[in-house]
Amino acid sequence: MKKYTSSQPNQSTNAQLQAQLQALLDEANRVSKEIDEIARDSNTKFNEIDSQVNESITKIEKICSELDQIEKEAGDEIDKLILQQAEALAEEE
Repeated sequence: MKKYTSSQPNQSTNAQLQAQLQALLDEANRVSKEIDEIARDSNTKFNEIDSQVNESITKIEKICSELDQIEKEAGDEIDKLILQQAEALAEEE
């Protein structure tokens, strides 16, 4: 019958633990790389969205400015028409 020394079972257990630890480390590295890739993709998409939002804000500001100008011009035109009507009424009297 073969006798095992006390170091043989420990070596086997240590080897198994080392293998498990290496497998866990490999999985952690894989997950870390995947997280980094997702973060890069997310940043790229966020930057694209941010750019589109900024473009939209610029367009909205331009439209609002144009509407303000149109409103001012329309108000001025209404004032002219009212003045003309008032002058016409004053001439008739």
